[in-house]
Amino acid sequence: MSNNSPSAIELSTTVTAREVLELCKYRPDLLLTSDEPQPSEQWKLDLIEFCVASAGLDDAARQTLCTAKIVTAYTKLCSITLPVTGASIIHSKNPNIRWLYFWNLFFLVICLSSLVIANLHIYSTTAAECHCWINLSDYSIHYYPVLSGLLWGGLGSCVYLLKKVNDISQSREFDPDVFTGIFSRIMLGATLGWVVVNIFDMDTLDVDGVSVPAVAFLTGLSVKVVYGFLEKVVGELEQKFKLHSLKGNNAPKVSFKDQLAQFQLKLDPSADYALFQACSALRLQLEKQQQQQADHSAQNTTEK
Repeated sequence: MSNNSPSAIELSTTVTAREVLELCKYRPDLLLTSDEPQPSEQWKLDLIEFCVASAGLDDAARQTLCTAKIVTAYTKLCSITLPVTGASIIHSKNPNIRWLYFWNLFFLVICLSSLVIANLHIYSTTAAECHCWINLSDYSIHYYPVLSGLLWGGLGSCVYLLKKVNDISQSREFDPDVFTGIFSRIMLGATLGWVVVNIFDMDTLDVDGVSVPAVAFLTGLSVKVVYGFLEKVVGELEQKFKLHSLKGNNAPKVSFKDQLAQFQLKLDPSADYALFQACSALRLQLEKQQQQQADHSAQNTTEK
């Protein structure tokens, strides 16, 4: 196949030359071996030749060297290094998570400013006498106690996601096409943070020295743990109130023969005599098979 054929050109555009070079630099030990490469390892020599030929060239010139043969060799190298690929290495150097930074900064600023306003309202007599602080004081008294669980839960989710991105980037595995659902994870943490601090009485729980914001923050940080705890609570309530008896899957099962009998009772023989006769014949056949199975079981029991 010619390197300039339409299929080769189409295949070569699926991978950039930079991705190939980054992955080759990441694991050169997979390409450089002391032994003579086998015919099945010709792809290693292809990648080495590509790295040498593309040295000193600009991006456009390098891309012209990224032929179908190089892309095939790159794919074989990826099969060894997965989940690390050339694209993940590039994205890990500068992860594109602007929205995550925005939400983290948003919750952080709101949480810190709310604490500052609440402290000024309590401890600062000068701020209390200033008219411009009236609305902010109302916020610290009436709104922040209600919203604190949501705000700190959202902040906990942001911290969790930032830590996860950092860990993945350190291992060169960050892929924006795989790392999705950021907004959903933040909203889940914020919602659970608000729910936990509002459905449970923090004063009665054995959490000495742990404030409501701390509980909400830890909830957003560890959503799986809190969600598992809530599922356990639901299971205990189900057993306590015997709600499992209301589930449809515990209803007694009706055999096909009984269902057929019920269906036949609803038929009018004069209106559809053929269908009525077919149901009767089928019921007799089922009863005959059931009797044969019972006789066979009794015979086996006697022989034993």
